[in-house]
Amino acid sequence: MTRIGLGGGTAAHGTERRGAPARRPVAKARRHLRLGHDRRRRQIIESAARYFAAHGFHGGTRVLARYIGISQSLFYHYFRSKDDLIAEVYRYLFESRWKPEWEQIFDDPELSARQKIVRFYSEYFREVLNAEWTRIFLFAALSGRDLHKRNHDVVQDRIFPWLVNEVRGGTGPARRVAELTDLEFEIAWNLHASIFYLAIREWVLRLDGRIPLARTIETAVDVFLEGARRLPGDGPERAA
Repeated sequence: MTRIGLGGGTAAHGTERRGAPARRPVAKARRHLRLGHDRRRRQIIESAARYFAAHGFHGGTRVLARYIGISQSLFYHYFRSKDDLIAEVYRYLFESRWKPEWEQIFDDPELSARQKIVRFYSEYFREVLNAEWTRIFLFAALSGRDLHKRNHDVVQDRIFPWLVNEVRGGTGPARRVAELTDLEFEIAWNLHASIFYLAIREWVLRLDGRIPLARTIETAVDVFLEGARRLPGDGPERAA
C-alpha cells in the first residue's frame, strides 16, 4: 500500500522519504514564528534604548536602523514610526519594571515608615533608575518629548500618596494624589528628586559619592521624615 509523499510522489506505507525534512506541527510552527518575531522586536527595542541613551533622539530611522543592525524596511515591519518605537522603549524601561509587590511594602504593618520608604527607594533605584532610563529621561525633557511627563504622572499617582500616608502615621489606605495638600505634594517631590539626583550623578555626571549608595538613600529618607515632622500648620502629622 502506498501513500502520497510531501512532494507529490509516492512512498511506501510506514516508511519516510529519505532526505525529507521533518514536518513541524502547524500550531507549533506558528508559535515558533511568533517567538522569533517577539524576540527580534525585543532586541530592536533594547538596541534603540542604548542608542537613545547615548545619542538622544536626533537622527532618523535610517540612522537608527543602521545602529541597530537592521534594514530600514525591516524597521518598519516592526514599528510604524520612530515615535512608535520610542513609546515602546518607555514601556520597556519604566512601565515593565514597575513591581506590583512594591505596594505590599507599604501595607506591611511590621515595618516602620523609615523601613518602608528606604526599602522601596532602594529597589526602585536598582530596578528603574539605571543608566539608560536616566539619560533617556533627560534627553526627552530637553527635546520636548513627553516621556518625562508620563513618568511624572506615574510617580505622583503611585508613589506620593504612599509617602505622605507614612509621614501621617501610615494608618488607613493611601489617599489619591488629588487629596494631597500643596505642601505635602512638594515635600514628596523633594524626596523623590533627591533620589533621582543620585542617578543623575552616577549615570550623567559620572561622579562618585563619598558614602555608599545605601547609606545615602537612608540619609535622604531620614531628612525627609524629620523635615515633615517639623512642618507647621497644615503639614503632615508626626509619623509614628
